[in-house]
Amino acid sequence: MSKIDMTKVKGKYAEQRVEFLENHAPDILSAMVEDGSIYEHLNFLQDIVREYVNGYVDKMKLSEEYQEAERECDLAAMNKLITTAVTTAEFEAGSEWIFAIPDVEEESDSEEDEKSFEDMSYIEAINDIYNDINNIRSSISELEMDETEEE
Repeated sequence: MSKIDMTKVKGKYAEQRVEFLENHAPDILSAMVEDGSIYEHLNFLQDIVREYVNGYVDKMKLSEEYQEAERECDLAAMNKLITTAVTTAEFEAGSEWIFAIPDVEEESDSEEDEKSFEDMSYIEAINDIYNDINNIRSSISELEMDETEEE
């Protein structure tokens, strides 16, 4: 791996991110190592993906299928459902966060943006993107909660 002290990296999603950057964006990885932002980035990514996966599993545990398996003490069915939920969530998170390279060359068409990606450091751009993703996730969660309440 690069000049990264992997003992400072929290988990498997961060490790996957390092491997991805090494193979697909070594210039970005080098820049982050040089400016010292790599550990913050990796730990932030690890936390976001872990939260996403855990939330996905928690939501699945509320499903009728899981509830039925739990009532019947069908451990095999419960385990299968949890494993499927983890796999699905990790796949989705991988395409959104782990195996994604921000396109910092695009100019923003929005006049609301105070700062364009060109004026930001890499870590500022990443944080801006993650904040947007979190805002979207929150909005989706609120919509799903509203739909659940209506049922």
